[in-house]
Formats: sequence, structure tokens, C-alpha cells
Amino acid sequence: PELYINQVEFDKVWPRLRVLARSTPTDKLVLVTGIQKSRIVFECKKDDTGEIFRYNRQVVAVTGDGTNDAPALKQADVGFAMFINGTQVAQKASDIVILDDNFNSIVQAVKWGRSVYDNICRFLQFQLTVNIVACFLAMVGSAILTETPIGVLQLLWVNLIMDSFASLALATEDPNQPNGMKEQVLGRFPYARTAPLLSKIMVRNMFGHAAFQLAVLLFVIFGMGDVCEPGANRNLCAGKPFVDRLFDFRSGRPLEFDKTLMVDYDKWNCVPEYKADLSSTYIKVEGLPLDSSGVKFDGIVPLRAANFNKCSGGHEGCGVPTQHMTMVFHTFVFLQIFNEINARKLHNELNVFKGIEHHHMFIYVFVGTIIVQYLLVELPGLNITFGCTHLEPWMHAFCFLCGLAAIPWNVAVHYMPYEWISLGAWAGAIDETALDELTSKDELTSNDEEDTQTK
Repeated sequence: PELYINQVEFDKVWPRLRVLARSTPTDKLVLVTGIQKSRIVFECKKDDTGEIFRYNRQVVAVTGDGTNDAPALKQADVGFAMFINGTQVAQKASDIVILDDNFNSIVQAVKWGRSVYDNICRFLQFQLTVNIVACFLAMVGSAILTETPIGVLQLLWVNLIMDSFASLALATEDPNQPNGMKEQVLGRFPYARTAPLLSKIMVRNMFGHAAFQLAVLLFVIFGMGDVCEPGANRNLCAGKPFVDRLFDFRSGRPLEFDKTLMVDYDKWNCVPEYKADLSSTYIKVEGLPLDSSGVKFDGIVPLRAANFNKCSGGHEGCGVPTQHMTMVFHTFVFLQIFNEINARKLHNELNVFKGIEHHHMFIYVFVGTIIVQYLLVELPGLNITFGCTHLEPWMHAFCFLCGLAAIPWNVAVHYMPYEWISLGAWAGAIDETALDELTSKDELTSNDEEDTQTK
């Protein structure tokens, strides 16, 4: 009977149906199938926010405990079976087994299901933002600097933040906590069954924060670091810089790139190595006084000393620890740490701190990551391993404030429009018809396996 439903007549009845007395197993199966095939458009509106939710495909849930409930439990989108009083047939046909036979547990199942889904989305929102920034930096480094500004071990540390620590911080929100999480989970509209995993708000947040992070990092890479001769150490300039940038420390960019910033960069050319057949590599002198004794020298004086093996003023490049490149790495990590706070919210909430005081794991991971990052930069031996060097206190403060700026920037992102964003299969969306066909194939396969086992 469920295959021959008069859908037009059925749609006139089921929206007003509240109780179906003395129903047979076939009646239950027909009711579930008919509601699933119905395409009546419903519209819900929240009085407090004015948010409107439209849907035309019902998601049907069925509860049961007897063997005769198995067909309806299996046909339903979500089947709930009782554990204590339920039969094994009903439990196998269902999707969720209620261990305490309490209908209040259905609300708990919905709450935790929504919470797990949101936690996955939080983690993806944060991780994809980091990936966008890291990939773009790698491309810029290869195309412009010929070297990546972020070292291999530094990327491994970023990957640890992005995967392990972020999963602990963002995927462990408890839906039972008040002041935000509990109200958010139970008070919002459900996701459509074919909705993409990445929502329009998530895509806007990802690219909005990625653009801000790239702007800050590109400024630190190209807008800071003086082009000059090396001073007392590789981070200090000797004399007046050839190209003066913001703040007084020497560039950590590769030499070949910094030479292009100068109109006259002959001063940066390497002193040529001595070659007897090239007169440009030496000076020929005659009668050069050596001391007060009157002894004079006649011969050739090479322009380059025998123990000189570096270009004049040559920078070591991104692979050698410098304060400039350490600041790039430091800023990059702080931007990700503070963006974890922004990634906690998925539904365009303005207050990203709401409920954070109840999420202790997030606080532990957040503070712990900051401490470890400071040790990576300042702890002797460890910082060399990660390609970092000691930073001045004002440099730490600058990098910290750059990361902290991601919080007020989130306010600007909050007011950016997102309705124009087009989502499709790339964002995880599923076609309704394709999903129904896939579900039907799974059911047929399952039925064939049961028939085979029975035989």
C-alpha cells in the first residue's frame, strides 16, 4: 500500500492529523512514507528575531518497541527503539536505541546530535581558514621571495595547532552548559537534510578572516625590515639603511629580493673572487709603502680577501633565524590562536565570548598554546630548532596585538553580506533527488542481505 499512495488526497489529511488510533503496522508504514513524499511548503518564523525557515520535505522520526514497528522504524529518516522493553527486531531496524526507555532522552539525542554537527562545523571553519592563509603564503613565498616565509618545522607546529589542539578546543562544546550553548542548540531551526556542510555564513567568515590575516602577514613580510649592511649581528643595521622600512631592524628577506627594492644596488653586489686573468678582480700597485722603514710593495692586491666567503651585506634569507622572519611566524600563530575564539560561533552571532566561561577545555588549550608559542621563540635551543630567534619585548607585544586584532575585525565581518554566496557540491550540498535514490538503494541492499540471511 505504501507504494500506491494518492498523494494529493493524503496531503489534505496528514497536516491536521494528531492521533491515529488502532493503527496496524501497514498504517504506520503508509503514514511515514506519505509524509516523506509530501512536498507541501511550510514556513516558520521566530517572533524574537524574525528569522524565517521554509521547507517542503519533512524529516520523519518514529519511536517503537515491538516487532510490528520495524517496517516504520526502518522507513523513517530517524528511528528510535526502546532498549529495555523493545524487541531485537525493532532495535536492529532503528537508528537510535533509547537505553532508559524515556521519551525525554529523544530531546537529549537531538541536542547532542546538533551539538556534534556544530562542533564539526566549528573545527572546519577554523581549519579551512588556516589552510587558505598557509597555502597563499607558500605561493607568495615561492613566486616572489623564492623561499617560503614559514619554515617546515614551523608549519608542523601550525598543523598541530590546526588539528589536535583545535579539535580539543572547538569540538568539545557541551550542549548542556547554559549561557549560550544550550539555548543556541535547542532554540534554532534545524538544518535541512540536503544542506551543505559549509554554510554561507561559514564561507564568509573563512574568507573574511583569511583576507585580514593575509593583509597583516604581507605587511609584516614586505612592510617591515630595513634593507641595509649587517651591523653587530644579523638583526642590526650598520649605518643608514638603503631602504628604510617601519621599525628599526634588519630585513630577513632573501638578498635577491631586497636588491630589487633599490634603485642603485651595485653596493650589494658580491665582491668578485680573485682570478689572475680578470683585471677587474684585483688592483695592480707599484711602490706602495708598507711601513716607516721605507719598504715598498709592487704587485697585485685582490679585491676580495681570502677568508671572505659572503656577499657584502648579504641576507641569509627566510631559512636562517632572524627577528624579522620570527615575527612573521609569531604573528601567524597569534592570528590563528585568536581566530579560534571567532570560530566558536557559526550562526552570525556578534558576541563570540558568550558561554566561553563554561568551556574549560577551550580556555586550557588557548592559554597553553600561547605559553608554548612563547617558549618556541624564546627558549634557547628550542627556538633554533624551529628556526626562531630571540625577540625584543615590543616585538612580542606587536605580534600579540596583531593576533588580538582578529577579534574586533570579526565585528566588521559580522556585518558583511553573505546571501549572495552560491553554495553547491563543493560546499557539501546534496541534491534531494539523489539523496532519495541513494536511500532507496541502501534500503534495497539491506533487504536483500536480510533475505539472504533468512534463507
